[in-house]
Amino acid sequence: MKSWLELVPISERVHRRRCRMTRVCIMLAVSLVMTIFGMADMEIRNQTIQTLQTDGGWHASFREITQEQAALISARPQVKAGSWYGIYNYGLDEGWRIGGVETAVVGVDEAFAELFPGAEILEGSFPSEDGEAVFSENARQRLGLSIGDSVTLSTPFGASVTLTVSGFCGTLSWLNRQDSFGVFLNTASFRRIAEAAGDGEEECWNSIYMVKFRPFCNIRKNLEDIRKNLGLAQEQVSENVKLLGLMGQSSDSYMLRLMETGIVLAVLVAALGVLMITGSLNSSVAQRTEFFGLLRCLGATRAQVSRFVRKEALIWCRTAVPAGLLAGTAVIWALCAFLRRVSPGLFAEMPVFSISWIGLAAGAVVGVFTVLLASGTPAKRAAAVSPLAAVSGNGGTVYAAGAHVAHAEPASGKRADTGLFGVETALGVHHALGSRKNFLLLAGSYALSILLFLAFSVLPDLGKCAVNPLDASAPDLSIASADDDRSLPRRLAERLSEDEAVKRVYARSFAYGIPASCEGAQGSVCLYSYEENQFAWAEEELLGGHADRKASMEAVRNGEGVLAVYGYEGQLSLAEGSLLFLQLPEGERQVTVSGVLSDSPYTVRGETQLICSEELFYELTGERDYTVIDLQLVKNASDEDVQRIRGIAEETVGADNLRFSDRRLSNSEAVGAWYSLMLFVYGFLAVIALISVVHIINSTDMSVTARIREYGRMRAVGMTGGQLVRMVAAETLTCSLTGALVGCAAGLLLHRVLYESLVTAQWGLAWQFPAVPLLVILAATAVSVLLAVRGPSRRIRALSVTETIGAQ
Repeated sequence: MKSWLELVPISERVHRRRCRMTRVCIMLAVSLVMTIFGMADMEIRNQTIQTLQTDGGWHASFREITQEQAALISARPQVKAGSWYGIYNYGLDEGWRIGGVETAVVGVDEAFAELFPGAEILEGSFPSEDGEAVFSENARQRLGLSIGDSVTLSTPFGASVTLTVSGFCGTLSWLNRQDSFGVFLNTASFRRIAEAAGDGEEECWNSIYMVKFRPFCNIRKNLEDIRKNLGLAQEQVSENVKLLGLMGQSSDSYMLRLMETGIVLAVLVAALGVLMITGSLNSSVAQRTEFFGLLRCLGATRAQVSRFVRKEALIWCRTAVPAGLLAGTAVIWALCAFLRRVSPGLFAEMPVFSISWIGLAAGAVVGVFTVLLASGTPAKRAAAVSPLAAVSGNGGTVYAAGAHVAHAEPASGKRADTGLFGVETALGVHHALGSRKNFLLLAGSYALSILLFLAFSVLPDLGKCAVNPLDASAPDLSIASADDDRSLPRRLAERLSEDEAVKRVYARSFAYGIPASCEGAQGSVCLYSYEENQFAWAEEELLGGHADRKASMEAVRNGEGVLAVYGYEGQLSLAEGSLLFLQLPEGERQVTVSGVLSDSPYTVRGETQLICSEELFYELTGERDYTVIDLQLVKNASDEDVQRIRGIAEETVGADNLRFSDRRLSNSEAVGAWYSLMLFVYGFLAVIALISVVHIINSTDMSVTARIREYGRMRAVGMTGGQLVRMVAAETLTCSLTGALVGCAAGLLLHRVLYESLVTAQWGLAWQFPAVPLLVILAATAVSVLLAVRGPSRRIRALSVTETIGAQ
């Protein structure tokens, strides 16, 4: 043997179990950091994909600038692409029509497709000639268009414009939802129309200039430089706030708070990894004090012992770090596959086996560098062991009452207190507190786990505010009366329900502006009917206890009362039991408010909202036909199915008498955004809880292994197996309870600070005590303590006294 370092592989083989537990701890820490950072990286990618589709890939826009100023901006080396963008009929209510259908008229340059991927040309070419236009895909389907066809666009100022089809682009969700078309012209053609309309200044003709910067440039600095050089006012420059926020370059104050929060959480995650690894290495060295003393007896210097500890730690990293990275990568792959399955339209381009280099780098850095840093103190501690420690047989794990082991970490200086507890419980507490460093590391890691869980539990509330989840009642298709009257016959709903592509049909009849009074107050009522599906969904929104909700809803179903909507009482003050008098053409009718809904998706501002059964609606108004018919489709419904359903509706009531809304694309975007956010948010929480549980179990197992010879001596002097189990439980509880108290106190404070910064400041919602997250993490901690004690207890009971004393 040429070097003491050659003993490292031999020691590893002899102490295989002890080394395995240390490796598990390192792997858990690396996996935690890799998974959290990797999931955050993948969520940013997901949100970026969604933002590119819904909001566009442009970074900034400039309004009221000249052609010369636009040319100067596009000539900057940091600008990758730029395009003029102008639009008429954005609200789809200004009278720009093709074939009687409201049409958004957009003027852009050829580079616009790079700024807005959702408007990419699917067939044909960009309209380079005067009078050419690219049409949305839904216009081709409904009008039967082909490239080269001529189409007439009617304008609100009386003139008509003849356009030639040069290509087709994807349909944006807001056009489908409004059952409208989109037409894209080149900037020159658009400005000729703007000039004819007499709209806008001659310099910009109702357009803004949008730009996309090159990667890795400082966008905020460039925007400020452009604004100063061109003498632009602050309000002339706008940002794509969401996209720049995802890139970490937004100047928006809320986005800055989000980034600051992300940095704080990232530091906490890294700190937890450091504590877990440091505690493991410290425990590993502590249980081998006698071994290092023997090395000193055989002639090893302090520097050699220190290098021995460091090399041993790096050998553990050789397998533990890759294992942790692989575990984290597997979680990321599972999440990517799930997102592609949930929303294939939105995440079709996301690779299932995507690699998060940020996650890998964070996990590897925390793993390797933390081990190197964490091994420093244990290495010094091992090097400080005197040869006398080995000769005396004191392994450094017995914490003397009122005495100190030579050159070892001081004990608490106090004897185990048996006044309050039994001997075994007092010894367990004494062991936990005996090594202050070990105690602080273990309790600190438990506390940081709870603090992290409570901090991340703010994200679900943030997600619910930032991304509205798709309601169960959200339709895929909606057919509404053109005049908002009751002109859709019941036979249409019955006929649609028989279609093979239709999963569910539910309709409503509306009666607006009904005069009403309640307790002397006068007001106006909007009355609309529900059928069974809508009543079932509304029951969850009904205020009151479970039994009260059942009784109230049953009364409304039977036509014995109506539902009011909280916040939409208008001039009337309504509550459950209120009597309302409606002034109808047939005379005055009295109705009773049987319940109050917390919300309704069909509200109309300015009027008191009342919901009743279809039978009561017929009794009050004398009409059975509908104002709106909603449809939910089967999972594999195609565009051909939608066109067939549209044909049935138009055949029944006439194309001019209805408005047809296709919401499938917007629903898909909403579902994808919601699942993406919630999957990663709850994934964060699950990973933190799981790793906290495993860490507590592994730490307890290591602690028991470190004291196994001491337990043998206790068995030899008469302590029973049950007493040893209670002692181990007391030691574990001391660390976990201390960590839980500190973690809860700090976690609740951080939870409130983050909530008020991210949610209250933006949406005005008041902070509420996070009872559910707190109970979840405390329950996970309690379960982990029980599991942590169970395994070591079995090992202690299974060993004989001689085996325990001689255990390695």
